[in-house]
Amino acid sequence: ANRAVYKGYEYDGAHLNYEGEYDDDRADAYYWIRGNTSTDSIIVHPLDVFEVFRWTNLLHERLHYVKASRVYTQNIEAYDERVSHLEVFYNEATALDDYQKLLERMMDSLPGRPLYAVVKDAEVSPEVMRRRGAKLVYEDDGAGGNVYWLNPQE
Repeated sequence: ANRAVYKGYEYDGAHLNYEGEYDDDRADAYYWIRGNTSTDSIIVHPLDVFEVFRWTNLLHERLHYVKASRVYTQNIEAYDERVSHLEVFYNEATALDDYQKLLERMMDSLPGRPLYAVVKDAEVSPEVMRRRGAKLVYEDDGAGGNVYWLNPQE
């Protein structure tokens, strides 16, 4: 459920800051990414997260590893492959070797770019993310998402 009840928004330079409360409990993590990562960062997230236009506006200078299908995605050769990558990434049961191969493919397709993901503990536990080599850079204090830097070794 990515709906919001909000009174409006305000600009902070080129950024939008939304007022009000959100059904999306990942919101704090998105604000953290916007304020603390470089603009060449790539964001990995579940497909349904950015179906709502406001989050795209919130992170307009970051690229998304893959977003929900729209009219223009049919001709993108790697689209289906990237969707399948999300299924592997957000599966806690993915073997460590399979995850490492996935991360290598992701980095090869976007060389030199830092990769960040917002992951809820219920999706993939912090212990599994640590074993995968991800660095916890923002820890949510509730049921929202933690932010992990997926390729800190780069």
